[in-house]
Amino acid sequence: YRLYDERIANEATNWLTTEASAISRPWALSVHFIAAHAPFVTSQEFHAMYDPATIPPPIRFSRDQRPEHPSIQHVRDTVCHENDISLEQVQELRAAYFATVSYLDSLVGRVLDTLDAQGLAEDTLVIYTSDHGFSLGDHYIFGLFHMLEESLKVPLIMAGPGVPENTRMETPVSHTDLYPTILEACDIPLNEEERKIGGQSLWPL
Repeated sequence: YRLYDERIANEATNWLTTEASAISRPWALSVHFIAAHAPFVTSQEFHAMYDPATIPPPIRFSRDQRPEHPSIQHVRDTVCHENDISLEQVQELRAAYFATVSYLDSLVGRVLDTLDAQGLAEDTLVIYTSDHGFSLGDHYIFGLFHMLEESLKVPLIMAGPGVPENTRMETPVSHTDLYPTILEACDIPLNEEERKIGGQSLWPL
């Protein structure tokens, strides 16, 4: 995964350096990293940032707190959970996950730094999001496949022309809203078929 993500970061920064500045019309660059997926392996530089003994523990982890709904137990059975895993082991896992997320942040930073270095940042809409959340011991679940917030909610960060800085919106939105949002940013109207997708542009927000 690290080799793949390094290649993606290099391809993105190379394109921004050699291609983007020469394009006079609106362009789109989609950059897909796969960190932080298991196994959560990255360099010691990032692992050293997190002490398993001091990071926040999972919520509703203990036997007397964890939900025991049949659908949640089915998730645990499907991904072969042990009946009990020590909190110490889980904290090691969470620290490794956080380290991998910080590694991902560094790759995103490399792309954004290149965008800035090429003088493109002020004219470029940047959207950061993820495909799903992930539970690392919360509710005694490891993975996704459920409708609790740890699995359901994802980040959605926008920056660039027309986006207010340092503003947090509480309005629930969906990935389907990104399609009309991106087209509107490029002054491209939705055609009849595209209107059936169901998303709404985020610009009115």
